[in-house]
Amino acid sequence: MNPYGSDSVGYLPSVILVHVIYHYIYRSDSPTSLKEVILDALNTVQELYRGEKYLTELTDIVLKAIDLAENGAEKDLDNIHQLGEGWVAEETLGISLYCALRYQDDFSAGVIAAVNHRGDSDSTGAVTGNILGAMLGYQAIEEKWKKDLELSDIILEVADDLCHGCQIYKHGHYRDPEWEAKYLNMHRPV
Repeated sequence: MNPYGSDSVGYLPSVILVHVIYHYIYRSDSPTSLKEVILDALNTVQELYRGEKYLTELTDIVLKAIDLAENGAEKDLDNIHQLGEGWVAEETLGISLYCALRYQDDFSAGVIAAVNHRGDSDSTGAVTGNILGAMLGYQAIEEKWKKDLELSDIILEVADDLCHGCQIYKHGHYRDPEWEAKYLNMHRPV
């Protein structure tokens, strides 16, 4: 039993998060709202993992996050605490979805809301930042978040590499010496 509450299965919330981010990185030509993308992700998880004992709990928190973001007249802190504290994956996802939905046009406001609560705020802030960053793009992130960022050149290089993908496959014949050096041999060219 998890000491923080529910006995969570972290891969289910992860599938939803990856689905949402994938949509905005690789299917950006589709003008789908964040709510529609989240509901599509939830439907996909429900189909793929039908019968999983934690699916109902995850579904409830995702739907509650959507409802609170759309209808929550309370302060962000009160709404966030209705979703939990972020100590387990489904709470982290719920809080992050709430903040991203509530502030989907304002990276700073979304991240600030995500980190100002009494729970696992670094996790909720990171997940919210991933969602809003994927949705809004690098240019929409205020300079104050990018200025003086430690290892920013490496972070941007890895982000660019992830975005553009690699053609190397386990049983393929394509070779990319730069990718092999960086990601297989863990040696970054100088």
